[in-house]
Amino acid sequence: MPIQVTAQESAAAAKQDFQQIILPLFKKSCFDCHGMDNQEGGLNLESLLTDRPLVKNRSKWLNIYEQTRNHVMPPEDAAQPQAKERRNLVAWIHKEIFQFDYSKTNHPGNEPTRRLTHREYAHTIRDLFKTELDVFSKFPADMSATSGFDNSANSLFLQPLLMERYIQIAEQVAGHVVNLESARTDSPSSFFQFKPENDLNASLAFRKNLQVFLPRAFRRDVKEDEINDYLQLFEKHYSTSRNFVTSSQKVLQAILISPHFLFRIESSPRQDKDIRINDWELANRLSYFLWSSMPDDELFKCAKENKLHHPDILTQQVIRMLADPRSKALGDNFGGQWLGFQHLGTRIRADPIDNPWCTDSLMDAMKQETSMFVRSLIQNNRPARELLLADYTFVNEELARHYRIRGIKGKEMRRVPATSQRGGLLGHASILAVTSYPYQTSPVKRGTWILTDLLGTPPPPPPAGASEFDESIEENDRLSFKQKLARHSNDTRCSSCHRQIDPLGFGMESFDWFGRYRSRKIDNRGKLPSGTEFAGLQGLKKVLVQERLDDVAQNLVQKLLSFGLARQLEFYDQKTVQEILAKTKKNDFRLREIIIEIVNSYPFLNKRTN
Repeated sequence: MPIQVTAQESAAAAKQDFQQIILPLFKKSCFDCHGMDNQEGGLNLESLLTDRPLVKNRSKWLNIYEQTRNHVMPPEDAAQPQAKERRNLVAWIHKEIFQFDYSKTNHPGNEPTRRLTHREYAHTIRDLFKTELDVFSKFPADMSATSGFDNSANSLFLQPLLMERYIQIAEQVAGHVVNLESARTDSPSSFFQFKPENDLNASLAFRKNLQVFLPRAFRRDVKEDEINDYLQLFEKHYSTSRNFVTSSQKVLQAILISPHFLFRIESSPRQDKDIRINDWELANRLSYFLWSSMPDDELFKCAKENKLHHPDILTQQVIRMLADPRSKALGDNFGGQWLGFQHLGTRIRADPIDNPWCTDSLMDAMKQETSMFVRSLIQNNRPARELLLADYTFVNEELARHYRIRGIKGKEMRRVPATSQRGGLLGHASILAVTSYPYQTSPVKRGTWILTDLLGTPPPPPPAGASEFDESIEENDRLSFKQKLARHSNDTRCSSCHRQIDPLGFGMESFDWFGRYRSRKIDNRGKLPSGTEFAGLQGLKKVLVQERLDDVAQNLVQKLLSFGLARQLEFYDQKTVQEILAKTKKNDFRLREIIIEIVNSYPFLNKRTN
């Protein structure tokens, strides 16, 4: 059974001398495999112990803590610490990780200037000009950062080739806007609010257009000299062309390649202290978090009136924005990158010749199901346990046929009651497909996904060659796949991790590699390191909620906070994570409340400028 640290043990651990008591225990039980000379699984405990505070490497220490308290490490064939020694190690790690005093590390993080992601750029173009224009497909894929998201500053580089692409797209967008304006018979566009009556007032009309458009394009208040710079550019073109529209088009192209449009830039006064971001900056953080796009007129109005920092108004804006159709981006971008289903249809797909049922429209519906599900949990303020135990899902006719759900007609996605096999993320075909190999399920891959992406407690990387079956096992046709995996997992290099991974994956074995339910009898039983046994997806979901809901909630908060701050989390961010968990746990970790707490948190409202 897992070791549960008592208050008395934790208090005693705080008084123990590290050099005299704790370090010898690590040397005795751990350093042979995880020291300077032998770093199995890429883990060097000898070095890790010197990097203080230990919470700087919290994810690694959480894994060490779980492995030790569950008697997974040291492996069975290695010398084992005495029961009292193991409890002592677990209590000491628990004290270092879970009882660290974060009040001494109050830090909002730095907010480096970063460019818009390609999807943010496309959404900003859409909302700035209120027109649908496909610019996203013109870009290469953004790289994901160590945070797991593509909106982190440390991955958003601006290569020369990308700048060339921006120039080409600016010309395309400006031409499109001018063509729309030429054909428009109703209200003027966002860039052509005012038209000159004659040559004498062309500059005056264009100045008025800049005064309306430029703050929206740059997503902040603009200075008079900025207006004048673009006005001079207009006058230069107008002096030769005498054409108001084409001269305006040239200036629009220049605006769309300005750093103030392409980048999210926050002012950085030279002060050696934390400062509160201004309302314009808050409007941008909020809109790119919830919409992956620019602020709308209401956010701009709140920013201009310096009202957005008021907690009640900020909360009202969050609720309003989550109800807006643009919050679809939260399900697509946050959900897609967190859960991995954004790769379905690109990196992950079936050969359409051999699998004519696997259409682009089916894969799109699979992605939509999970995106709409995540968004609905947030919009409706549902508890975190519904990530696993929801009794509804979203399908259209094609996806319903894939699921063998009857009575659904048409292409439109809609909410429907779900069977016990389909309710919650683990029954979504998108998740089941991205956690499989082509034409073959993988309990290891699925179990690792649960530990890593759902629970936030990834297993260590496997040792070299550990992913391969021994030839005598691989060629033994009398063994089922589960039996082969069980024998493979008995390898001392592999057993400690497979005891955690495999049972979770086998709980999902009733589904094939593309999420279709397999009606034939499948061995889908599992036994966790805690000793808890379960059968099938329904049993797996229940045991995860019963034993690991706090891990699900913590991982969810960390992922949302990282996405919202657009950066990788650091150890000092754990203070905010703990505060949000403490505030939301009493109401079952409801997702909208988590987002409201994030946007009211210290790092979301402040920045460090030194």
